[in-house]
Amino acid sequence: MDSIIRQALLQMQNIRYSYGSLKALTGIDFDLYPGEIHGLSGDHGSGKSSLVKLLSGSLNCQKGVIRIKGKLISTLTPSLAVQMGIGMVYQNEEIISTGSLMDNVYLGQFPPIMLAKRKAAILQQCRELFEYYGFDEDPRMKVMELTPTRRQMLPFLRVLARGADILILDEIAQKTTPEEQEHIYKLLHLCRDEGKGIIYVTSNIDEIFRIADRVTILHNGVRRTTEEVSRVDRARLVNLAFNFTMDRKDQKTHVDHKILLISRYDKKIINDMPQGIMIISPSNEIQDINTAAARILECRPEELTGSDLSEYLMALPIEKKDEIHDAIMERRNGLWKSLKFLRNKRLKIRISPLGENGDQNQGLLLFLEDFSSDYETREYLQQAEKFVSTAEMAAGVAHEVNNPLGIIQNYLDLLQMESLSENAVDCVRQIQSELSRIVEIISSLLSFSRAGVRPLKVLNVNDLLDEVLILMGHKLKLREIQLHKQYCRKEFLIRGHENKLKQLFINLLNNASEAVLNKGEIQISTDISREPGDFVDICFTDNGNGIPDDIQEQIFSPFFTTKVTKTNTGLGLSICQHIVESYNGEISVKSTPGEITCFTVRLPLFL
Repeated sequence: MDSIIRQALLQMQNIRYSYGSLKALTGIDFDLYPGEIHGLSGDHGSGKSSLVKLLSGSLNCQKGVIRIKGKLISTLTPSLAVQMGIGMVYQNEEIISTGSLMDNVYLGQFPPIMLAKRKAAILQQCRELFEYYGFDEDPRMKVMELTPTRRQMLPFLRVLARGADILILDEIAQKTTPEEQEHIYKLLHLCRDEGKGIIYVTSNIDEIFRIADRVTILHNGVRRTTEEVSRVDRARLVNLAFNFTMDRKDQKTHVDHKILLISRYDKKIINDMPQGIMIISPSNEIQDINTAAARILECRPEELTGSDLSEYLMALPIEKKDEIHDAIMERRNGLWKSLKFLRNKRLKIRISPLGENGDQNQGLLLFLEDFSSDYETREYLQQAEKFVSTAEMAAGVAHEVNNPLGIIQNYLDLLQMESLSENAVDCVRQIQSELSRIVEIISSLLSFSRAGVRPLKVLNVNDLLDEVLILMGHKLKLREIQLHKQYCRKEFLIRGHENKLKQLFINLLNNASEAVLNKGEIQISTDISREPGDFVDICFTDNGNGIPDDIQEQIFSPFFTTKVTKTNTGLGLSICQHIVESYNGEISVKSTPGEITCFTVRLPLFL
């Protein structure tokens, strides 16, 4: 995305739709910009189809706001959608097999009575369209002469012929060959370069990384995230979009006892081991799995016992599974030290045949280790070192900038002593005002970058928040995020470390800004706590995608994250909780998915 916010082609805010009592969309926010391919993904029943049906006019929006090219749309019908430049390419598009290619591309656009001259003009227009988008066929060719996969290009060309600015492609890859799909990708890139906006609906995460600029993930009718694809971690995105569960056969599977005789004593030892162990029979059945392995794979042991290891492995969202599968089938030793898995896990997998390498008549042992915490800690420390270096450089630059600012200030003071015209006086005052603002920003930066253990200070909560907003102001303005301050008039004094409290507030404000789309809303409020005792409540509220109920209890855990960006460590909220609790305070969250999220920091007042 460009650093300057462009006028959105499409904005959808707080969109809700229900099929009777079934909620299909719950408070969805979605936007699309010119020259952008915006991927829309999620598992079955996530709400993808309902969202695009609303945009095509097939469904009427029950609640929410839709703006197309800045214009507020109260009711969107199929004909109005076409007039507004929306072109929809469905999975199963109607094609007139007895007609020509031109008949299909310009379907519905021919006048009732068409003279030969007009028909010739449309034919020439069709040829130019085909040539521009690399479609080599003659427009007069009959559709039945095309291959079935080639016919799938016609609906796409149809919406282009109508001059659509917003293209919506719904799971079209399911009906095209890889070669045709590559051609479609090229067409999409051409359309993007022309400034068109494209919504690409797909369940294939690989496609998202192949062509999309941004991606929005829906889950159970709620927007889970919207991110730039270049910043996204693949494993996190897969985990966020899909639930990887397997159906197990109800029938009991025969257990081959020749693989390994395990006494109850031996079984207990294996089950209590911290390392995950799976015992595999010669026929590749999972004969046994200990508690550690089940915990790592996020399943119950009884779900896997008797299952086919090959089938289970190929369904897992894990790196290098083809390589692991080959080692299992060939019964050879194997070691993989850092594999991405569900929920940001990093696994070490080791395969050890029970017989000689290559002996297909023997079973094997599969060892699993989850060393995510160690890996994430190393990554975090490396990143922290970079941040420290950056902060030191920023502080040095700020100190250096202070010197010329002081000189400029002196010259301004001298100018004010001169006899100046009224216009010149106004200019000097404006320069003085902007200079004061620069000094204030640098002062806040220097204050935040000071290192070392410092004594506790009595601090004004509202002043601290204002200093944080100075540091974060540019980031919020760049995305046109609306910030609302609701400070209590009463002065709240707390005792703490200035840098730590600023870090706390910056983390929470960052979380809020990442949760909302461009032009979203964030509110920061302070008030006396309603709980017994002398406390101040500091609330950070946003109208972003919200936090699902089932993970709200986990968000303060170290390395747990719902974000899909590569740079996110999952430590931000854990650090926030540590800072708050170090001052005998509390931090809590309330969230309604699709509507609002509110983080409340409760700190004791200094009396």
